[in-house]
Amino acid sequence: MLNRPLRPALALATSRSRPSTPAARLAGLCHIHNTTSSRPPSGPPRDGQSSKQTGRPVLMASTLSALTATVVGIGAWGLATQSENGAVEEIRRALGEDAVSIEDEILRSHGYSEWSTINIERLPVAVAFPTSTEEVSIIAKICHRRRVPMIPYSGGSSVEGHFSAPFGGVSVDFCNMNRILEMHGDE
Repeated sequence: MLNRPLRPALALATSRSRPSTPAARLAGLCHIHNTTSSRPPSGPPRDGQSSKQTGRPVLMASTLSALTATVVGIGAWGLATQSENGAVEEIRRALGEDAVSIEDEILRSHGYSEWSTINIERLPVAVAFPTSTEEVSIIAKICHRRRVPMIPYSGGSSVEGHFSAPFGGVSVDFCNMNRILEMHGDE
């Protein structure tokens, strides 16, 4: 059993000797007072501020962290969208216009299943329909170079959430690869 009283979350947040987020360190908010120390905070209190008001830097750091995460997230989303759109266009140029679809109905059928236990709100940005292993290789190279996720699609039941696209990406539907080209009996 612990022999110390439980403290509220703000007290826990202010008892750290350094900021908990990189954004706070970058902003220079490294003066959070350690309440477990007998040493007073560095520097005199500002006008109208008591030495006990040390939660304000934590609040500022939290707000700055949230704002930074939002801005970075929006920027990353924009970059991801540009990268995904560029990959789709590049796949279209390489395989032909009919090899890629961005129709809502097809995207939904390749990113959602009544049978799945996992249905994410995000759908793939496109569905590619390769007809050979060479075309699959081309799609994989483009997606790898542009850092776009690939989601394989075969039967479509996805009972275990195989084709969910939580990060967007390109769904690769293998329905046109329906022939056996070689068979190796000893494998």
